[in-house]
Parts: sequence; structure tokens; C-alpha cells
Amino acid sequence: MYRNHNAGVLQDKLLVYNFKDGWGPLCEFLGEEVPDKPFPRANIGASIIREYMETHPIMIRMMREMMFSLGVITVIGVYGGYKIYRNPGNIKRWSEAVLTRVKFW
Repeated sequence: MYRNHNAGVLQDKLLVYNFKDGWGPLCEFLGEEVPDKPFPRANIGASIIREYMETHPIMIRMMREMMFSLGVITVIGVYGGYKIYRNPGNIKRWSEAVLTRVKFW
């Protein structure tokens, strides 16, 4: 689609532009003078994505839910570790019970 579009545009009406080039090529193409202001660089180092991840309501909710899930998994793991520490003989019984109830093959 990109190539088809560019093929149909007259060469003097087509600007293939790289933002790293700054104002020069853009102003020359538009027939304008180069402004005194520095070229705007709003997305340095993908800062827009980082800002989106930190401020968008959906991303904030996802982070909260992820932290809650991590907390629940940690509590379950610590509790399981405590139960195993208190009675190591139960490991064999628990693993046998799981293996008899769950069919892997």
C-alpha cells in the first residue's frame, strides 16, 4: 500500500522525511523559512510509550491486578512452604494424591 501510494504521487510532491533531519528538509519542501525554535522531539527514547504505560487508566488497572495476583501467589507459596517445613512427611502423600487424581497421559 505504501509503495502503491508513493508510485502514484508526483516526485516533486513527495517528501520522504526522516525526523532526525530536523527542520531543514521539511521547510525546504514546503517553501517556508526554517523557524528559530528547535525541532520538537516529543518521543525521545520511546517516552510516549513509557508515559502511556504509567498514566493510562487501563494500564494502571492492569498493574494493580498484576501486583494483587503476585501477592496472592506469594502468600500461597509461603503458606505451602510453611506446611512442608512443619511436616515434611506430607510431601509424599500430597504428591501421590495429586498424581492419582490428575492424569497427565
